[in-house]
Amino acid sequence: HRLVTKMQGLQAQAITERDSVVQSAAQSQLEMLQETTGGASEMDVVVETLTMRMAEQQSQHAAELGELNEQIANAKQLVSKMQYLLSQSEAERTNLASDGDSLASERESLSAQLLSAHQERDRLQSQLVEQQS
Repeated sequence: HRLVTKMQGLQAQAITERDSVVQSAAQSQLEMLQETTGGASEMDVVVETLTMRMAEQQSQHAAELGELNEQIANAKQLVSKMQYLLSQSEAERTNLASDGDSLASERESLSAQLLSAHQERDRLQSQLVEQQS
């Protein structure tokens, strides 16, 4: 009978020790889980912060890209205006060159007429001198 009682006592002690070990292990796992969860929430904060920074950078890059596209459009417009003005000035230069050629031709014609008029005058003067003599 005492042996049974002793066995029951040992069994109760073993159960208590086992429960203590299980409880200790459960407490340890709970602490690890809390640390992991705490770490996860810290990681969530880091991920959220990085996500916000990336969104801000993307927004900033989009704004910069919009400004660059606007500058490119303005530059293209300026190039078009310059090409138009260049073609206008080229046409004007061609017209002036043509006018210059016309004026040079007219000058040659007038010089020839003037030379002819001088020769006619000289001829008439020599006739007049002959008649007076």
